[in-house]
Amino acid sequence: MESLSSFQPAKILRTSEDYQQDVKDMAKLHAVFNTYNLLYLRYFGIPDFDMFMTVDDNATFQAILRALSGGIVYITDIPGMEKEEIIKRIALSDSTVPIPMKF
Repeated sequence: MESLSSFQPAKILRTSEDYQQDVKDMAKLHAVFNTYNLLYLRYFGIPDFDMFMTVDDNATFQAILRALSGGIVYITDIPGMEKEEIIKRIALSDSTVPIPMKF
């Protein structure tokens, strides 16, 4: 907790452990951990929900979760193997992801 006082608003702040696609039910747990941590940690920096793979069974869910987080969105697919339809659901034509309004 002592390190939280040194964060500036523009810092990227990891809100969970690494996403592990091969662990059963990890997608659900990852969403819960990130969402609860975001409620508090969003005041200290830009949330980072970790990367995900668009070829994962939970890719649409993971993409939407990250897009709604207000943080960065990045993928870890093998180049050329990513599912473009997943990316197009959350990205604008210039490849940026809109950031939700903060209240």
